[in-house]
Amino acid sequence: MKYLNFALYQIGALGDEFDKGFKDISFEFASHGKPVSVTLWHADATGIEVTCKMHDTDERVEYGILEFAQVGRRAENKTFVSLDSDLSAPAFVEKLVLRDDGVICESGFMLGGRDGSVLLVVAGVYPYTLAVRVAGYLGPFDPEFPIERYERIPMS
Repeated sequence: MKYLNFALYQIGALGDEFDKGFKDISFEFASHGKPVSVTLWHADATGIEVTCKMHDTDERVEYGILEFAQVGRRAENKTFVSLDSDLSAPAFVEKLVLRDDGVICESGFMLGGRDGSVLLVVAGVYPYTLAVRVAGYLGPFDPEFPIERYERIPMS
């Protein structure tokens, strides 16, 4: 069994970062229009940048795994969406795990608010892209695998 875990850069416990909640999300897009980076912004204007890195596991087989990095200030040249207020104190945080052909991948996450708001970020169908579902973002939702294939595991 091969395990491909989230990659964390300058972040202690990812669950602690998510527990702080988020106020906004910003997007960076590739020339083809798909998101290649999102940053989740805390109320104090610090954030967590999320990207997707591809991992080859066999000849012509690769999986997208999320990478998280601490961000110190907002970049004004990105597309911003304000998140629903109930995501400022999420009711639940889950990682999305894919099990496929002897490989276990941490490929996404879901935040849920007390009033039903949801933020879903998972590796995208195109290499190095993200699929994002959240109120206020109208782009297509194109995950690497059908969303039903991902196991939802509470993140503590």
